This record gives sequence, structure tokens and C-alpha cells, in this order.
Amino acid sequence: PGPNEAGTDAVRPQVEALMNHADVILYILDYSKLKTEEEAQILQKMRSMRPDLIKDITNRLFVVVNKMDLVKKRHGLDHHTTKKYVADMFAEVMPELGIVPERVLPVSAERALLSRQILNNTASQSVREDSCELMFGQDWDEQDIDDEKMAVGAERLLAKSCFTEMESEVLSFLFEHQATIFISSLIGDTLRHLYIFNNYLHTTKAAMLKRSNENWIKQLKRDLESIKTEFEYTLKSFSDTTLLMQKWVEDQFARFAFDMQNYVDTILASEADVMKVHTSVDEHKAALEAVNARVAEQLMQKFFEFRKDLELAAFHRQQDVFQKLAKKLHPFLEQVGTVVGKLLSIEGELIATEMQFPAITVESFRLNIDRSISALLVAKTSLYHLIKGWCTSGGLVLDSDTQYHTNISQLKQMWVDKIKDNTNYTIQTAKLLVGEKVKDSLKQAQQYLEHYISGYTQSVENAINEASKTEERRKARMAQLMDLIEKEKSAITMLREMEAESKMGFGHARPDSSAQ
Repeated sequence: PGPNEAGTDAVRPQVEALMNHADVILYILDYSKLKTEEEAQILQKMRSMRPDLIKDITNRLFVVVNKMDLVKKRHGLDHHTTKKYVADMFAEVMPELGIVPERVLPVSAERALLSRQILNNTASQSVREDSCELMFGQDWDEQDIDDEKMAVGAERLLAKSCFTEMESEVLSFLFEHQATIFISSLIGDTLRHLYIFNNYLHTTKAAMLKRSNENWIKQLKRDLESIKTEFEYTLKSFSDTTLLMQKWVEDQFARFAFDMQNYVDTILASEADVMKVHTSVDEHKAALEAVNARVAEQLMQKFFEFRKDLELAAFHRQQDVFQKLAKKLHPFLEQVGTVVGKLLSIEGELIATEMQFPAITVESFRLNIDRSISALLVAKTSLYHLIKGWCTSGGLVLDSDTQYHTNISQLKQMWVDKIKDNTNYTIQTAKLLVGEKVKDSLKQAQQYLEHYISGYTQSVENAINEASKTEERRKARMAQLMDLIEKEKSAITMLREMEAESKMGFGHARPDSSAQ
């Protein structure tokens, strides 16, 4: 859902977070809604977006106008006129977005989908029929159309959809800005490390000046250990997150199983071979095996579609867990800085920092799932096996031959049971996977805090050790520290300026590159 879509208030924060992270944003308009009351409502809802977010997305926003195949049936706005109309509409209502005609991309997603299914040889009979009507008119004759004509017609239909033009425009934009994207991310990562380095430098300097004192060192270690213990206790509250994620996975699969059970009824109802009566048991078994093979193939295709959607939703949920963990950790990182700062009187020198989980894409997330669970449902599912039998010998004798027919209810029940079995198996595997992923995230957060605290304690211990050396050695070390602090301060200033320039150049900053 988009930020303006009805009923999405509950997920608005997640949507806005994704928009802030995205390299490019496609805002979809419906051609059939242009010049209607809904057009004004859409723009009004869009204006309700956060002003800072609107400003941030300006340079990476494209407006895609879908359903351009309705041009002849609607307002008479052709592609060129549509681009100008939409750009003028945004210029009047939301000029801050800076939408120009070049950023308006008219397409027909339906034509693109149909043509690509034809070209990829994945079109069902109904898709072929719909495509032929678009390509050859309502009076098309199947006997006059061979595969070559279908391919040529599909290419033309794809060209008319303008979908490849839209893809090329967006990909060109990303290619041109990929260096800026990379630099922006690199600057953010470098700044975070410099902030931490800054804190350790000032801690070392202050500890050397304070000199050795067992009382304050012990107090520091006790306070920092207390923060670690409190955070470990806080992480226990995330056990509910694991349970909620597992329940969500279970609900998704249960819904899929229910839909597939109904889908089996639809498939079998369209299978003429199921209703046929055969006089040869081998002939009947062969026909039933073919039916089951087709059912299995269609169910697996549905599963692949379901799995893709599920993984995308799981990816967003994992990102949400990361954000919640980072927010939970942030106060503890601040506590560490407060404890050290007050004890060494350097509160004003320390820079607040935050944890950033490694940035991942949907594709890398999916590859990680594949590695983690190896053959989840796809390779292990018995839906790949052809179920034989379920032929019953009828007592009806005609011309001394026994007739064979299929027990339809038993065949349906077989598939229902098979779907349930596979779903139950997969739910258990998926729930184990979710548990491990959440556990890994909690471990990452805990290790980050431990490493951060360890850096302070090691800085203090090294400083005390240096301070115990000769006065000449101590002065040389202090001079070195002062020089490092100045260089590090200059580096931070320079990178902050570069970060500000990169924001202006590309129109957004990634969450992991925000300067404190």
C-alpha cells in the first residue's frame, strides 16, 4: 500500500520508513481516475505525508500512470498530454515535489503482463485468448495464428504497453546515481565509526589526566556491567516478537492451504479427464496420473507466487524488528556515554551513536533464506510426486467390459490431505527459521553493546597503563592523542559537509547515514 491508500494508517510508519530507505520511488496513478473527484482525494491524502519526507523524496520520485490502454475509452488524453496534465496537476497542488513531464511515465501493466507471459511461454489458455483479442481483434481465429504470429504480436503489445520504456528510465536513473548512493552510504558508515573513535579518544585522554584510582575504575566497570545486565533483561521482552512472527507465519500458510483446497475444486472441475469413463484400467490410471500431474504443477505455481509474497512481507517485518531493536538499544548506548562522560567530566566531548544492522536487499534476504532452510517445501514437498490410483471398478457391465471411473470426492480429499500435510510440515520449518532469525538479531544487538562497552573499558585500562610510564612517555602520548583528536574532528566536519552535499544531489539520505 502507498502512504495515501485507504485503511493504511496502521502501517503508515513502516511505509514512510521504506520510502526513506528506497533508492527510487514509483507513485502509481490510475488513468481512469484522472479528472475525477478521486483525483483530488488522492492528492489531498498525499499532501498529508510528512513535510520532511516530501522534501526528502523529491529527486527520486517518478509518477507512473497505469491503465493507459483506456485512452480511447476515457478523456482522450494521449501519452504526451497525460504527462503534461499530471505534471501540471502536481505543480499546482504540490510544487515542492518538482514533478516535470519527464518524470511522468504512462504504462499499461495489463498489456505488459499478458505479452510477457506469451513471450516467456507461461501463458494459460485464458491469457492466450485475452492476448489474441488485444493483438488481433475480437474476430481472431485460432487456426490462423501460429507461435510465430503470437510472438510477433506479443512484442508489439509489449511495445504499446510502454513498460520497457518505464523500466529503462528508472534503471538509467539508478545507474546514473549509483555512485552517489554508494558514497552516501559509505559516508554514513564512516561517520558512525568516527563518532565511536572520537569517544574512545576523549575517554583515553581524560583517563590519562585523571590517573590511576581503583575506586573510580571499579565504579565505571560496575556501572557499565549494570547497563549490560539491564539490556539483557530488556531483550527478553523480544520473546513475544518471536511468538508473534511465528503466529503470523502460521496464519499466512493456513490461509494459503485454505485457498489451495478451494483451488483444487476449481482445477478438478475443469479437468474433463476426471469425468471420463474408461474401459481399460491402464488407460484410466494414465489419464488420472496426467490429471494429478497438472494439479500438482498448478499448485506448485501458486506456491511459488505465495512464497515470493511471503518472503517480501517477511523481509519488511525483519526490517521492522531491526528498527525496534535499534531503538531499544539506543538509550543504553546513551547511558554508556553518560556514565563515562560524567565520571571523566567529558560529557560535551562525546557524540551520541547508534547501532545499524547490516543493510540487506530483498534478494539477499531471499538467498539467505534459501541457504538457511535448503529445500523448504520446494524440494521436499510430495506435491512433486504423482499420486496414482483412486480408480474404482464399477459393477456396470456393458459388452462384457468393466468400466472404470474416478471417485471424485476421494480424489479431492486426497489433495486436501496432501495440502494439509505439506502445510503443517512447512509451518514447522518456517517457525524454526523465524525463531533462529530473531535470535540472531538479538545476539547482534547484545554483541554490539558489549563491544561498545569493551571499547571504553579498554581505552581506560590502556590510558592508565600509559599514565604509569615515565613523564616523558606520558607527555608524548598525550601530544599524540591531541593531534589525533584534531585530525578526527576535521574529518568529521568534512564528512558532514560531504553528506549534506550528497543529500542535495540525490534527494535523500539513507537511515544509516544520518549524522548526529
